[in-house]
Amino acid sequence: MKKDNVVKINKPETFIEDPLTEILRQGARSLLAQALEVEIETVLNQYEDLKDQRGYQRVVRNGYMPERQIQTGIGPVSVEAPRIRDRTPHQSERISSVQPYCHLICGRLRAWNN
Repeated sequence: MKKDNVVKINKPETFIEDPLTEILRQGARSLLAQALEVEIETVLNQYEDLKDQRGYQRVVRNGYMPERQIQTGIGPVSVEAPRIRDRTPHQSERISSVQPYCHLICGRLRAWNN
């Protein structure tokens, strides 16, 4: 038996384009962006004491991922997720939880996008 986590949206072509719906989409976009920023700041604070050989922080922000459309109950919402990276030059020395965390955020956006 195949488990499926896709939720069927009834008649997605009937999304209403009115000012109130656009305000709701802007609010959803803002809330998602704030939630992602808080998650990134939490990880950065967790690793702020780690420094490289030159004394710079190892785990840093690294811009944003490309904007993606997330399908919601009020229609599609565009979201831009922040990125972080571990600046350790050797893969074997990198913090194991940083990169999967980056993939977790990307995975959430992909899951919301599908």
